[in-house]
Amino acid sequence: MIKHSYISRRFDETAILSTLGKIAFSPDPELLEEDYAVLAALRRSSQEWDLSVSDTAERLASYDDSQIGGLVNNVKGILHEMEFQRLENEDGDSVVAALFPDTNHRTVDVQLLDEKTAHAWDVQLKATDDMSAISAWIDSNPDTEIYVTEELSDRMGIPSSGFSNEDLTIRVEDFVDRMVEIDDDAEETLWNYFPPLVAASAGIIVFELWRRYRSGRITLDEFKELSLKTLGVKAAKYAAIFTALAVPGLNIIVGAYLLGSLIFAVNGLVNQKRSFRPFAFLAKR
Repeated sequence: MIKHSYISRRFDETAILSTLGKIAFSPDPELLEEDYAVLAALRRSSQEWDLSVSDTAERLASYDDSQIGGLVNNVKGILHEMEFQRLENEDGDSVVAALFPDTNHRTVDVQLLDEKTAHAWDVQLKATDDMSAISAWIDSNPDTEIYVTEELSDRMGIPSSGFSNEDLTIRVEDFVDRMVEIDDDAEETLWNYFPPLVAASAGIIVFELWRRYRSGRITLDEFKELSLKTLGVKAAKYAAIFTALAVPGLNIIVGAYLLGSLIFAVNGLVNQKRSFRPFAFLAKR
């Protein structure tokens, strides 16, 4: 009877705290392999994006189309630099590439070093279809080497970085689309658990009412009436608690109360078990 009484009285606190723990400590959604490079470029674009995958998805989902467009262009350029560095450092020759710490480094994006000759030089990378922007940059920096994406390389006779502007754009756009989908699919709140928690909590009491009905202690009409009342009371209780937990500041107080109530009940149960000595009379003989 001790165990059944504890479960029936403290089920709500246990269930709500367990559900909050599940939501709080649920792992980040898994990304596709190609997404990690874009995520790294996004985080390099600003310290504000140094977030978990779930928080990144939530923030991207709040952006409108104009904000997404600007972000895609910015991240695409950074992804271009990072992929160029990776490709240059994996091609097996003596030239290695390094990125400057700041993404807004003046004039150039990448520094190249020939490990055989110790010769170092700076290069600029451009991922755009705007020929006039490329021409203007060349006019302003005639002595600096520049690499462009494949589309403009063919049209302007400028060395190619080995990457396509269209492909880079699609990679970033697909990443953003997947992150928004992750936010839509994985958004999990306490209210998602409202129906099963109410049903489970009320079910414990309804089961006890059913036992009383079967034993003849209450009538069938009383069983039905009390069961409906139980469901209504439980639904109102959970709704009130969930609403309070959604209010900043108040949620801390309510959470502390639930945890404290549960701890107090557990301590009471332990003390009750310790004081329960069914064979104590044998020690007196």
